[in-house]
Amino acid sequence: MSAMTRLLGPAVALMNRLRYPQKFALISSLFAIPIAFMMILWLIELHGRMAFTARERTGVELVAALNHVLEPLEASRGLRSLSAAGNASATERLAKERIRLAAAAAVMDATNESVGKRLGVRELWQSMRARVVHPAVDPATLAAQLRQLNEQISDASNLSLDVDLDSYYLAEAVTRRLPALADALAAIGSDEIDQRLSGVWPPLRQSTVLTEVGLARAERDALDRGHMVAFRENPDLRSRLEGSLATIWGAVDGVNALTSADGTKRARPEVGAAEIYELQAGVVAAVFRHQDAAASNLDALLRARMDRLALKRFGLLTVVLVTMLGVAYLWVGFYASVKRAVTSLDGVTRRMLTGEFTGPVVVEGRDELRQVVDSFNTVAGRLRTEWQRAQDESARARAAEASLARARDAAEAATRAKSEFLAVMSHEIRTPMNGVLGMAYLLLETPLDAQQRQYAATVRDSGQALLDILNDILDFSKMEAGKLDLDEEDFDLTGVVSSVVTLLAVRAREKGVALDTAIAPEVPRALRGDPGRLRQVLLNLVGNAIKFTDHGSVRVGVTRVGEHGGRTALRFEVTDTGPGIPVEAQPRLFQEFTQVDQFATRRAGGTGLGLAISRKIVTAMQGEIGVRSSPGQGSTFWFTVALAPAQGEVAAEATTSEPQVPPLRILVAEDNPVNQQVALGLLRRRGHSVDVVATGRAAVEAVERRPYDVVLMDVHMPEMDGIEATRQIRRLPGEAGQVPIIALSASAMKDETDACMAAGMLGHLAKPIDPVALAATLSHYAGTAPARKSVAVGALAVGEALGEAVDEAYVRLLVDSLGTAKVAQLVADLPAHARPHRARLGAASGDADLPQIQAAAHALAGMAANLGLTALAELTGAIEEACRAGRATEVAALCAGLDARFDDALTRIEALCSDRSRM
Repeated sequence: MSAMTRLLGPAVALMNRLRYPQKFALISSLFAIPIAFMMILWLIELHGRMAFTARERTGVELVAALNHVLEPLEASRGLRSLSAAGNASATERLAKERIRLAAAAAVMDATNESVGKRLGVRELWQSMRARVVHPAVDPATLAAQLRQLNEQISDASNLSLDVDLDSYYLAEAVTRRLPALADALAAIGSDEIDQRLSGVWPPLRQSTVLTEVGLARAERDALDRGHMVAFRENPDLRSRLEGSLATIWGAVDGVNALTSADGTKRARPEVGAAEIYELQAGVVAAVFRHQDAAASNLDALLRARMDRLALKRFGLLTVVLVTMLGVAYLWVGFYASVKRAVTSLDGVTRRMLTGEFTGPVVVEGRDELRQVVDSFNTVAGRLRTEWQRAQDESARARAAEASLARARDAAEAATRAKSEFLAVMSHEIRTPMNGVLGMAYLLLETPLDAQQRQYAATVRDSGQALLDILNDILDFSKMEAGKLDLDEEDFDLTGVVSSVVTLLAVRAREKGVALDTAIAPEVPRALRGDPGRLRQVLLNLVGNAIKFTDHGSVRVGVTRVGEHGGRTALRFEVTDTGPGIPVEAQPRLFQEFTQVDQFATRRAGGTGLGLAISRKIVTAMQGEIGVRSSPGQGSTFWFTVALAPAQGEVAAEATTSEPQVPPLRILVAEDNPVNQQVALGLLRRRGHSVDVVATGRAAVEAVERRPYDVVLMDVHMPEMDGIEATRQIRRLPGEAGQVPIIALSASAMKDETDACMAAGMLGHLAKPIDPVALAATLSHYAGTAPARKSVAVGALAVGEALGEAVDEAYVRLLVDSLGTAKVAQLVADLPAHARPHRARLGAASGDADLPQIQAAAHALAGMAANLGLTALAELTGAIEEACRAGRATEVAALCAGLDARFDDALTRIEALCSDRSRM
């Protein structure tokens, strides 16, 4: 026993110094190294055999190409004699054989370039290339040299060293036997042709023919023996090669029939030289066809051999891999069993240190570790009291967690209450704001002196600023409540960016700040996403840049930064020349209600919510937002988003100017008197016929009594709200039930908008009513109004008859609303107000300044529409549209008829006012 202990002492000492993974690695290495060495030797042997076979296949490829060069050479041997004797057909065929020879030589060139260098024969072919295609060189000499090259290729490519009998004899046939047989048969045919052409059969020629016949028979016998061996070794070759081989034997017998055993001619005297050539050509062609078949089968045998070697290599590697995985799996299982027991002991020990005891350690094995675990469990059983104490502490912890959950629920309820409160306050604030802004818009459309216009504009701008603050607070509230919804629609990216610049251009000009855009050419125009939210982010960033930049410029840049999952990643940058932002203040920029410079913010205005809202929108679009800035160097705010390509055609972004809408018959359902006045003023000043009702029930009755082009429906009204009134109108029969209904609401919440759409409304206008948005909405229904005839804008020709020059019904309504004296005064002032605009339009020519003409036409169109001068309004609208489209020639033609139309309209309305004053 002591001897065994001493013997195992070094091994035990070594194992005690190692961890289990190291022990496993050491033992596995001692087994794996000799096995791996043998496997490597075997793999090297397989690789060498595969390389040997691959070199043979290279040789087959080169030999096949060379034999294609050899075939036209052998075929042209008899043709040269026939052509020299004046045979025109032979001359033509000789030319074709030379063309075929040149083509085969070109193929050989390409093959030689790709594989010739590997075999060391590229220079040999290149040295004889020029002589091969030269017509003066004797084909027999060239054929002999090419056969020598064939044999060199066979030696260099290992074909002559092949160890398999089937492939060896096929290689011998392809590289040596078949070319030699073809040469002997061609020589016999050539001699026969020469004899018939000369009529002389000298003894020396007879001896040469006998020699060639003997060579042909010897090659045939050798081929026969070789093929028999190959067929015996590989029976599949018989079915593929025996047919072409039998054709060769028949052809050879036919050639042998030309001569007797003593070398004298045996063929009939009437058989001419041309017929002898045809026999020779057929025999040579049969030999080369068999050669192609033999080369193809040889390549197939070599390819199959490589596949078998590759399969053996794969099998060997698979066995090695599976064996290694099996050994590793067993080692890992053993290690895992030990590790599991040790880990279980360690885990219970650690839990006991924290006062937790869940049960004894369980070990499935039957080895020595079982004794250790049993002893441990005995000690752990004495700590049961400590475990109970841990359970009590856990119960108290769960109670505290439940208290936190209740606090969380209370906070969520407070958030919902806040959202509901903001929704109510939005409605209550927007209702008077509608009156303030609406009356400001109406006031600005009346004749005012400069100071009055400044006061009215200040009221409008202050109200709009208050409305912007309200919108920011509502947006932030919805985002905090998790109600930020993103739309998915196709849109024009260039149009979105242009609309932002157009909206803020006036503000930039007022401050003397240059505002421009730089959209990279690789940025796609048609994309899919939420253009409204994208525009909101840009408006916030560009608006801030203009707000804090007193001089210099603001630039909006868009670049393409890559593709992610079928989406185009875009980077937007808003760069200004403002005062810059300190580095330490930049992390606070995108926090709620945070303003870096309180003094600058009070000077410029703002709530500190714009950037926070932008950050939430960009995050919802799975993008990023940030800033680069330093004091005195300006700032660059950037954000990235990934947008999908558009699914269809994308229309260009609509302009922000107020569109011209022909007079419509409109019903306004609104219970607030101030909002009624605003709606009446905005609509009647634009030439529309308007009826007003105060309840939803009255709206339903009004639609039943008379047809309307559009209904503007307030959502919240007494007796019956706008949603229920819409449902009842949709139940009406005929055209009354199909009248377009637009929602008017002081609420900006999405839930209410969805309810309006579900009830059958076609659109939504938020209060305060924006005149441009109102006109844009009405323009959608101007072309479908049943009681009105419209004239296509831009389609007017000079002198074209329009509708009535004056809308008498509108003028009567205007007189009833404003009084005869007021309307007469407006008509009397019209020529003076219109004179500068008429002068600008009258001077229009083909190279005129279209933006200036468009502005004049727009101003004159507004004057005409306010007084009911329908024909004049339509003509100026057509001029404005032609300017917008850039049709300068059409603009000049339309302006030529303006004065006559203006004078006619003025005469008619003066007469109409005169008639009204006498009534």
